[in-house]
Amino acid sequence: FDWGADASRAGKAMGTTAQDAMILKQAFREAGATALSLETTVAKLQRKVAEGSEAFGLLGLSAGELEGLGAVEQFRKLGEAVRNTASQEAKALALMRLFEEQGPRLMSFFENPEALSNAAKTLGSGADVLAKNAAAFERASVLIGNIGVKVQTFFAGLAEGVVTPLSRLLEEF
Repeated sequence: FDWGADASRAGKAMGTTAQDAMILKQAFREAGATALSLETTVAKLQRKVAEGSEAFGLLGLSAGELEGLGAVEQFRKLGEAVRNTASQEAKALALMRLFEEQGPRLMSFFENPEALSNAAKTLGSGADVLAKNAAAFERASVLIGNIGVKVQTFFAGLAEGVVTPLSRLLEEF
C-alpha cells in the first residue's frame, strides 16, 4: 500500500499521474540517479518550461515544444535532444542551467535512449494497477498508519481510571 501511496503523492507533487511518477522514479534508479529528489527535479524542469528558459536552445529544443506534455514525455523529449547534441559542453551547460547542481548527475539518465521504456517494462502491469488504484492505495496506507495511534488512544482511555490510584501506589512504594 505504501508503494501506491508514495506514487500517488509523488504524482500529485509533480502535477502528473502516479504511473508517470513511478516510471520516472524507476528510470532514475536504473540510471544511478537515486540520490536526486524526483519531485524537485521535475519541478525544476517544469519551472524552466514555464519560464521559457533559453537553456533548451543549447540542445536545439524550445520550451514551447515541452509545454503541455506530461512529465514522462517532457523527459523523453529532453533526452532525445541531449542525445542529438554533439557538444558535451553544450549538454552539460544546458543540464546545469535547467537542473542546477543536479544537472551533471542526470547525464546518464538522458544519455540512455531506453531509460524510460526499460523502467516501464520493469514496472510491468504494476504501473497500470497503480494508475487505476493510486487513491485507494493512498487511503489504505493512511488507515494502516493510523492503527498505532488508535491503539494508543484506546489504552490511554483504559489507563485514565487507574492512573491516579496507580501513581499514589507507586509514590508510596
